[in-house]
Amino acid sequence: MTDATVRRSTESDTDALLPLVEAYVVDFYKSPHPGQDKLRDLITKLARGEGGVQFVADGGGGLVGFATLYFTLSTLEAGPVAIMND
Repeated sequence: MTDATVRRSTESDTDALLPLVEAYVVDFYKSPHPGQDKLRDLITKLARGEGGVQFVADGGGGLVGFATLYFTLSTLEAGPVAIMND
């Protein structure tokens, strides 16, 4: 097992993160590819904290995983919540 450091993503992670997100969408979920421009835009927005936050697992030689939290409101909580979607 490889040790990895989990940290918040930055815009400089976009190129390394893109193939992981593509594999997640297309290979894991068998969904149509949404397009690289859309995925890049999403990764950049999350790195800026717009609507959510993305964490990456950095294996030292590159990124080996990611997790995404999206922010929304919950009637049950009567306030903001974070939903882990990826």
